[in-house]
Amino acid sequence: MAQLTQLNLGTKKNTTNSTPRPQPAHRKPTVALVGTIMATALAGVFLLESSACSKGKPTATIQPVRPAMTQPAVAPPAPTVAEQKPVKNHPRQSTKATYKNDEYGISLVYPKNYSLKKDEEAALEWAGMGPVQMNFVESGGETIAAIELPKDSYPETDFANGFFNVSVHPKMAEAQCTQFAFPETTKNAAATPVKVKMGSTEFLQIESSAGDDTNQADAKYYHVFQNGSCYEFALGIQTARDGDQEVAQVDHKQVFNRLKRILTTVKIATVEAPATTASVPENPTISQK
Repeated sequence: MAQLTQLNLGTKKNTTNSTPRPQPAHRKPTVALVGTIMATALAGVFLLESSACSKGKPTATIQPVRPAMTQPAVAPPAPTVAEQKPVKNHPRQSTKATYKNDEYGISLVYPKNYSLKKDEEAALEWAGMGPVQMNFVESGGETIAAIELPKDSYPETDFANGFFNVSVHPKMAEAQCTQFAFPETTKNAAATPVKVKMGSTEFLQIESSAGDDTNQADAKYYHVFQNGSCYEFALGIQTARDGDQEVAQVDHKQVFNRLKRILTTVKIATVEAPATTASVPENPTISQK
């Protein structure tokens, strides 16, 4: 027991009288290590927060302001134009028709809405007044074509008919062709034929009339000698009114002008002339009105 006491006393004495022990040197590295770990952890947290912020909202980057520089104007690119196929122009339909007779070299143009009759159908008649006669001083002529105006050309007027006749006498001398069988007459004598030029052809013209106020026929005849034949073109107008019926009178001049437009298109080509055997009569027959 005495030994244990001494040991204990000795231990207390030494503890009281001894100087404070210095801190072990190994504690400083420990503190430094702990500080490093804490700093690393804080840095990791900061990086995580920064990463989360960058994902949620982009961080604005401030760029240095540069002075504006004038750029030359650049023209916008030309728009692309789709290639279009050329449009085909359809020829306009003509309102004219052409009549030709190769045997006598005749050709002329007339409106399509007029009625063309040839050969036997060309022998027209004045309504209630008999056939339309040729105006040759000798028999032997032939009407080869007739062109009629539409019946309704002049509605609500006394217009009954209008026509353009083509006749040829192949066996007539030139002197006979200058004469007419029934020229227009006056109170004293027959009228003298006059020369007129229609289109490119010069004709001898005479007028003739027949009928009365209720049914009248007026005609203009044109003769020309070519290819050893006498060519005759007759322009006719017939008017009619029913008794005391009040109806406007058609303008004869206007109707004749329409028919004359056909005459201006007449062309006679050169063909072989037939032999002439007819003689000139001394006194041609004259028909009174």
